[in-house]
Amino acid sequence: MDLPLYFLFGALTALLLASAFLFQLTAQAREAVDEQAWGLLERLARLSFSLLPGEETRVELPPSLGGCAYEFRVEENALRVRILDGVREGKLYSLELAGEVRVENSSFGEAVYLRREVDALVLSSSPLPSGSPPSPPPPSSLLPPPFYSFAKENPRAAAALLLSFSLCGEPEGYAGKGEDVLVRVGGRWMRAAGREVGERVGEVEKAWVVEEVEEVCWEGSWENCPRVGEAVSGGWALTPSQALSEFLGRAWRWEKGAVEPENLRWRAAAVTTAVGSFPAWRFEFGSGGKGFLVYYRMLRWWYLENSPGFFMQSEPPLEPL
Repeated sequence: MDLPLYFLFGALTALLLASAFLFQLTAQAREAVDEQAWGLLERLARLSFSLLPGEETRVELPPSLGGCAYEFRVEENALRVRILDGVREGKLYSLELAGEVRVENSSFGEAVYLRREVDALVLSSSPLPSGSPPSPPPPSSLLPPPFYSFAKENPRAAAALLLSFSLCGEPEGYAGKGEDVLVRVGGRWMRAAGREVGERVGEVEKAWVVEEVEEVCWEGSWENCPRVGEAVSGGWALTPSQALSEFLGRAWRWEKGAVEPENLRWRAAAVTTAVGSFPAWRFEFGSGGKGFLVYYRMLRWWYLENSPGFFMQSEPPLEPL
C-alpha cells in the first residue's frame, strides 16, 4: 500500500505544481495584454497633445497585443481597444480625450493617422491631406481684450491657457499648483507641468517652460479666466501655429550665414527680462549642425501701452535677412 500511495501523492503534487505554473503563466499573459493595450492608448493620447495645429503623424498599430488579436476604434471622444481572443477575450480598454475628436476613416488596421486642426483632433486609418498653418489675423479692434491685460499680470497662467486653447479648446478657468498650472477645459482638468530654467537667451534672464501636458483630477479651488478665443480671433494672441507662421515666414541669419530650421520643437513658456515677465512660445531647432533656441511672442504689443512688450530673443542671436 505504501508504494501506490507514494505514486498517488507524487501525481497530486505534480498536478498542483502544473496548475500553479499554468496560473502564473496565465496571469503574466493577462498583464502583458493589459500593459500593451494601455500603452497603445496612452501613446496615441500623448501624441494628440503634442501635435501642432496643421501637423499630422502616423502611428503603426501592432499586429497583436500580448499575442492576442484586437480591434481599435474611436467612439465619440474615446479611443477604444477590444481584445478578440486569448486570455483577455472580450475585455475593453478605453481612454477619453479632451476636446473635439473627428474620424475621417474608421477602418483601422495597420496604422492610425492623427491631425491636429484648430478646432478638433482628426483621426483616420488613411493619410490625411496636409495644409498650411493659418496665418494670424490683424487685430480687429484698437482696444485689446481682457486676456491681454490678464496675460501681462499672469504670464505663466496665460501661457498655459493659450497652450490648452490650442490643444483642447476654450478654457473655463485655471489654478496654480506649485510650478504647474492646472487648466479646466470641457469639464476636465489639464496639468501644464512646468519648470524654471536659468539659461540666458539674449535679454531673457530666465524662463518657466511647460515640459508636459496631461489630464489630471482636481477638486481644489480655481479661478475664472478671460476668453482666450476672443484674443486669438481678434489677433491679439498667437497660437503656436500662428507664431510659427510668423517666424518661418521670414528668412533669418546668424553670424555664420542663413538659417534653415529643421527638426523644430515648440513649447509654451513665460520669460523674464529686465523689464518684466511675458508669455512666449519656445522654439528649438537645428540648422547646419548648430542648435538654436528662440523665445517668440504670444501677444501682440498694443501701441498705446505704457510698458514695453516682448517680441523675440534667441541664442545664438538671429536677425532677419
